[in-house]
Amino acid sequence: MPVFAMVFEEQPKSLAAEKKQGYINRLREIAKAEMAGQNLLTGDLYVHIIWFHSVRSTGDIDNIAKNILDAMKHIVYEDDEAVVRCQIERVDIRDEDHTFSYRTASPPAFETLEQRLSSKPKHVVYVEVGPVGPITIRSGPGG
Repeated sequence: MPVFAMVFEEQPKSLAAEKKQGYINRLREIAKAEMAGQNLLTGDLYVHIIWFHSVRSTGDIDNIAKNILDAMKHIVYEDDEAVVRCQIERVDIRDEDHTFSYRTASPPAFETLEQRLSSKPKHVVYVEVGPVGPITIRSGPGG
């Protein structure tokens, strides 16, 4: 199954943010461009959101997911209830070199991310959506 990825240069907005509808609409346009000609993703999905920033940024990262998930409804997937796993990260790129690798990401999205990060912008957000693989849990002495 294919994986969707998009990159945008904007500080993520929380649920309570003013002007959040304009933000959601901008994300919808980016998602539409990235999904052009592809079918909606189906089944159980994961979302991986990474917010890179080069300015002091505060706020709870868990509050940014809902607007991003809502922006992808009916474009990337039918409804965000299909998302069963969500990972969110905030990475300060001011002081250190960072290595980022993700096996399922699409090469064009990685190229875009690399280009955007090279200029040390204030904010870059990477969003990836794909099928959840099998989950294995082991416990006990033979674990």
